[in-house]
Amino acid sequence: MAVVIKSWLPSDEIPLDKFNFSFWVEVELGLDDSDGAEIFQFHFCSPSFLGRELKSKKYILGRHLIVVEEFNESDFKLIIEKLCAQADERGMDWDKLSEYLSRYGSWEFEDYKPFNEER
Repeated sequence: MAVVIKSWLPSDEIPLDKFNFSFWVEVELGLDDSDGAEIFQFHFCSPSFLGRELKSKKYILGRHLIVVEEFNESDFKLIIEKLCAQADERGMDWDKLSEYLSRYGSWEFEDYKPFNEER
């Protein structure tokens, strides 16, 4: 049982400057021994992008943000695969694995609370 990338849906716009960019990837991650998957969105950006943003803002909140020097979609995929491997090494069930991965990518079920009809 290992976490694997089941689909990879990058942003439609490829950055013109590979050293100054912000780029989102939507990834479906799931266990290799099942059909199911859950959606995570990862935000990759360059230090130059952050510097440019800081010129117009006083701060940047960095949750679900992965900073890389250069735009390279193959490298981005390797980073996500490495995160999945690190999650696997922890020997957790899917609930704990998805919580772990949600530290790095926005998870579709993050902060989900089941509906309570008694309210």
